[in-house]
Amino acid sequence: MNSYLKKTLLGVGVCWFITPCYATQTEPVKPTKPKITSINNFKNGVPGGMEQHSIDLKAVIKNINRHTREIIIEDELGVRRAVIVPTGLHNIAKLNQGDKLSLTLIEELVVDMNPNTVPQEGVLTRTVISSNKQQSKSQIIFADQISIRAKVKAIDLKAHTATLIFSDNSSRTVKVRKDVALKKEQIGKELTINTTKAAVLSVKKL
Repeated sequence: MNSYLKKTLLGVGVCWFITPCYATQTEPVKPTKPKITSINNFKNGVPGGMEQHSIDLKAVIKNINRHTREIIIEDELGVRRAVIVPTGLHNIAKLNQGDKLSLTLIEELVVDMNPNTVPQEGVLTRTVISSNKQQSKSQIIFADQISIRAKVKAIDLKAHTATLIFSDNSSRTVKVRKDVALKKEQIGKELTINTTKAAVLSVKKL
């Protein structure tokens, strides 16, 4: 289940905890802090809506596992992150440890309370684009998208939370925006949850 669902029903944002951890240099260079941007689009008092978070950073590839397609990167503050490259992206063979890159990570959550919305249940779509190739730079774009259906199983008026049950019978309790009124009558209502995780990599020295 997407980790986003553990934290929010468009009421709680994602937090990145960044701890500076970089080596002392002879001529100190001020590290570039990752730029974090958040966008919300919802109607006050109406359940559902869109929430998007993105982070822009500069990093160096520290390790590549070509079998699992996991790339470990380290930003200028010394923070490491793991990026999974889709199987359709053949450019991973050109990536090497030590390559420098500019990276944008995007996570978007859309909750649709329209009962007539029909999601592509359990379908994962990957879009891969390789473009803007130059002699020393290449841009790689990929995204993972999934759409699932859920039903409101229970409401906690005091905690202002809703418990959702999914098609695989798993359940998750999520916080609801304070401006959205909770009522017992909402139990049994269905909703569609669309999540997208995307990455844009501009890699040098490919």
